[in-house]
Amino acid sequence: MSFLIEHNVPSRKLTSLGAGGDIFTHVKISHPNDFKELHFLSKKDNIRLFALGNGTNLLLPDENSSYFLISTAISMPCTFEKNKHQYLVTVACSLPLPVFLAELASKGLKGFEGLAGIPGTVGGAIAMNAGSYGVEIGTKLAQIELWSLKNGLEIIKAKDFRTAYRSFEFDGSDDFWLAFQASFLFTEIDTKENIKKNMQHYKSLKQATQPVKARSAGCIFKNPPQQTAGKLLDEAGMKNISRGNFTFSDLHANFLVNTAKENEISVAADALELIALAKEKVFNKFNINLETEVCIL
Repeated sequence: MSFLIEHNVPSRKLTSLGAGGDIFTHVKISHPNDFKELHFLSKKDNIRLFALGNGTNLLLPDENSSYFLISTAISMPCTFEKNKHQYLVTVACSLPLPVFLAELASKGLKGFEGLAGIPGTVGGAIAMNAGSYGVEIGTKLAQIELWSLKNGLEIIKAKDFRTAYRSFEFDGSDDFWLAFQASFLFTEIDTKENIKKNMQHYKSLKQATQPVKARSAGCIFKNPPQQTAGKLLDEAGMKNISRGNFTFSDLHANFLVNTAKENEISVAADALELIALAKEKVFNKFNINLETEVCIL
């Protein structure tokens, strides 16, 4: 067994939002053989497993938790296989998404430029079918190798999974599963310079309209059909509304940011209160029920 178990880990160090108490057990898997050890963990009394990427889309609670947060840190290079006019790219799901995009750019593989500026891991992006500027990561996903409580380590091919707006599902996806590696299919190529230029364009758009340098979990709510959550929240008066160290950004109302100073503890209950208030205000004004995009454990 080579995985690392840390107890009483400060949850504020596990998420980009930086809320919660010192309550979690973090299990970091560094070798595929370690997956079988998860069966033993899952059989212990009152233990639940939760897959953790870089914690960029996650709000953890303040109170004691029976969850074990499971993440992978498996080192493996991206591989590129060319077959006629197609490129199959295989990547570790623990790899940060920005690093993966840089790898694609270096090979002149086109199609994911709109994802530039999205943090987190490749696996986390797949789990929520991350998207931006008309691009969703699931559109080029050919297969994913994952570990599940039900079937152990298995490969799920494109015909057996379903993607939608901020959604990735397959038979058994409602149970615990953890992404190991994924393969993507690319058919368009361009110069490295053009791809990097396009990526920088989308990053600049985000920087101009979103608080990308603030401590946040990205967009708090999903966009309702034919609407944008940010506009609804703005018109409902949520910009700059605060509780404790949390406030809805004055740059983009769908971003909840943590304004705490270094070593200052931010209470997750304050963030949850703001999220509930935002949903209430939008429903009262527009009769629209906002659905959270951020995962609340």
